[in-house]
Amino acid sequence: MLHSYFNLSSWIFDNDKWSLREQIIINFFVCFVAWILFYFLLNDLSYTWQSFGIAVLNFVVVYVIAYGRYLYNLWLDIKHINEQLKKKG
Repeated sequence: MLHSYFNLSSWIFDNDKWSLREQIIINFFVCFVAWILFYFLLNDLSYTWQSFGIAVLNFVVVYVIAYGRYLYNLWLDIKHINEQLKKKG
Protein backbone atom coordinates (compact mmCIF):
# COMPACT_ATOMS: atom_id res chain seq x y z
CA MET A 1 0.00 0.00 0.00
CA LEU A 2 2.82 2.40 0.87
CA HIS A 3 4.47 1.65 -2.47
CA SER A 4 1.23 2.61 -4.27
CA TYR A 5 1.05 5.87 -2.32
CA PHE A 6 4.54 6.88 -3.44
CA ASN A 7 3.78 5.84 -7.03
CA LEU A 8 0.70 8.04 -6.99
CA SER A 9 2.64 10.99 -5.59
CA SER A 10 5.31 10.58 -8.25
CA TRP A 11 2.68 10.35 -10.96
CA ILE A 12 1.05 13.58 -9.75
CA PHE A 13 4.29 15.53 -10.12
CA ASP A 14 5.20 13.87 -13.43
CA ASN A 15 1.87 14.85 -14.99
CA ASP A 16 2.68 17.78 -17.27
CA LYS A 17 -0.99 18.57 -17.91
CA TRP A 18 -1.31 20.17 -14.47
CA SER A 19 0.32 23.35 -13.24
CA LEU A 20 2.56 23.24 -10.18
CA ARG A 21 -0.30 24.70 -8.13
CA GLU A 22 -2.69 21.96 -9.26
CA GLN A 23 -0.07 19.31 -8.55
CA ILE A 24 0.50 20.59 -5.03
CA ILE A 25 -3.24 20.85 -4.31
CA ILE A 26 -3.92 17.32 -5.57
CA ASN A 27 -0.88 15.99 -3.73
CA PHE A 28 -2.04 17.79 -0.57
CA PHE A 29 -5.34 15.91 -0.57
CA VAL A 30 -3.75 12.56 -1.45
CA CYS A 31 -1.26 13.00 1.39
CA PHE A 32 -4.02 14.21 3.70
CA VAL A 33 -6.12 11.10 3.17
CA ALA A 34 -3.09 8.85 3.69
CA TRP A 35 -2.11 10.79 6.83
CA ILE A 36 -5.61 10.56 8.35
CA LEU A 37 -5.89 6.85 7.62
CA PHE A 38 -2.45 6.17 9.07
CA TYR A 39 -3.16 8.36 12.11
CA PHE A 40 -6.37 6.55 12.97
CA LEU A 41 -4.89 3.11 12.28
CA LEU A 42 -2.13 3.91 14.78
CA ASN A 43 -4.77 4.97 17.31
CA ASP A 44 -6.87 1.79 16.95
CA LEU A 45 -9.41 3.62 14.81
CA SER A 46 -10.62 5.60 17.83
CA TYR A 47 -12.21 8.75 16.47
CA THR A 48 -13.13 11.97 18.22
CA TRP A 49 -13.42 15.45 16.80
CA GLN A 50 -10.53 16.51 18.98
CA SER A 51 -8.27 13.75 17.65
CA PHE A 52 -9.32 14.61 14.10
CA GLY A 53 -8.47 18.27 14.70
CA ILE A 54 -5.07 17.31 16.10
CA ALA A 55 -4.41 15.06 13.09
CA VAL A 56 -5.36 17.85 10.67
CA LEU A 57 -3.21 20.40 12.49
CA ASN A 58 -0.24 18.02 12.60
CA PHE A 59 -0.62 17.28 8.91
CA VAL A 60 -0.81 20.94 7.90
CA VAL A 61 2.31 21.79 9.91
CA VAL A 62 4.30 18.91 8.42
CA TYR A 63 3.06 19.62 4.89
CA VAL A 64 3.84 23.33 5.11
CA ILE A 65 7.35 22.59 6.38
CA ALA A 66 8.02 19.93 3.72
CA TYR A 67 6.57 21.75 0.72
CA GLY A 68 7.68 25.14 1.95
CA ARG A 69 11.22 23.80 1.81
CA TYR A 70 10.56 22.27 -1.62
CA LEU A 71 9.19 25.53 -3.02
CA TYR A 72 12.03 27.52 -1.47
CA ASN A 73 14.58 25.24 -3.17
CA LEU A 74 12.65 25.52 -6.43
CA TRP A 75 12.69 29.33 -6.11
CA LEU A 76 16.46 29.27 -5.49
CA ASP A 77 16.99 27.07 -8.57
CA ILE A 78 14.92 29.41 -10.74
CA LYS A 79 16.79 32.42 -9.37
CA HIS A 80 20.12 30.75 -10.16
CA ILE A 81 19.00 29.86 -13.70
CA ASN A 82 17.83 33.43 -14.31
CA GLU A 83 21.17 34.81 -13.08
CA GLN A 84 23.03 32.47 -15.43
CA LEU A 85 20.82 33.53 -18.34
CA LYS A 86 21.49 37.21 -17.59
CA LYS A 87 25.24 36.57 -17.62
CA LYS A 88 25.04 34.83 -21.00
CA GLY A 89 22.61 37.34 -22.51
